[in-house]
Amino acid sequence: MTVGIYVLTIGSYAYIGQSINVERRVRGHVNRLSIGTHRNKFMQNVYNKYKEVRGYLLEECEQDKLNKLENLYIRKNREESTIRLMNMTDGGDGTPGFRHSKVSREKMSKAHRGKVVSIRARFHMSMASRGRAKTEEHKRKISEAQLGISRPWLAGVEFSADRRNKISSGLKEYYANHQYESTKRCTKGIMSDVQRQRMSEGMKKSIERRKLAGEYHSPSISEETKQKLSEAAKKAWKQRHESHDSN
Repeated sequence: MTVGIYVLTIGSYAYIGQSINVERRVRGHVNRLSIGTHRNKFMQNVYNKYKEVRGYLLEECEQDKLNKLENLYIRKNREESTIRLMNMTDGGDGTPGFRHSKVSREKMSKAHRGKVVSIRARFHMSMASRGRAKTEEHKRKISEAQLGISRPWLAGVEFSADRRNKISSGLKEYYANHQYESTKRCTKGIMSDVQRQRMSEGMKKSIERRKLAGEYHSPSISEETKQKLSEAAKKAWKQRHESHDSN
């Protein structure tokens, strides 16, 4: 965890910022830019054009010097550099290390209780959270929060036949009424060439985003495992098409 001033470069543009955790902040920028949800619209438009972003540490410093140094770097670059900055302000207006009081946190928690988060919002929150390393204290709190929660599928308790049928019927009804045609087709056991192409492109984009964030490591798969995966895929493909032809 590095405290200091960082710079993001996209083509011939740059953005200067400060953080008490530079690595996490840069990953957050990259994730939000890659999914098109960055709040700096100017930076988002530049990224949409160049499709490449790099992050560097300008200077490591004490936390109480962040505002002053950020303002200094931004003013200096605007006066002397030919690189166009994407900063909306002159910097120095951040609040590093700020924490809401317990009363404020309780009020915010109460205001958000019962709110239904859309699938799109969940996806964006998930993408923004990827790559964040949890501290041991954070892990301990998550573990404690999960204690006492009933998980019959982990305790070896099997669902009754009636309950399994209800779950199956519910899932079939959901997918039958789902708004995406690709989901409807997948439930029938077939996939069009267009869907396969979209899936392939989606996986490639995901790998590119993870590479930019420094999170992607190419998996090492043995020849035996590759052979087993290939045979299983061929068998599943054959069964799906035989089932579709019979219907």
